[in-house]
Amino acid sequence: MFLEDGEWNSANEYCEKVLDIEPKCAKAYLGKMMADLKIGTEDALKDSKTFLEKNCVNVVMTRTGVGGLYGFLSKGFKRRDMQKRKEIINSSQGDLMVSIHINKCPFPYRKGLPPQ
Repeated sequence: MFLEDGEWNSANEYCEKVLDIEPKCAKAYLGKMMADLKIGTEDALKDSKTFLEKNCVNVVMTRTGVGGLYGFLSKGFKRRDMQKRKEIINSSQGDLMVSIHINKCPFPYRKGLPPQ
């Protein structure tokens, strides 16, 4: 609510209160980052790589293409893909990990929810 209204200080204070109660709340850390960078909605994060880099944030992508990180398609490929992503994330030694998924589907009749 504070983020969408552009109330950056209030958003930051609210997230701090959440973190006082639940120090591992990823959404609160995301909210603090969005308030610091003055991003009002999670939808605005879709073009976040360029935006974040312009604001001196080091961005490490675990995947940028349509192919997975699993090597070959066989039993356990999802587990191998996630394990490789975990390795990339851990080796980056970042302070925060944000996961944004925009999946591709080869069937044109399948569509996601329309923007609200």
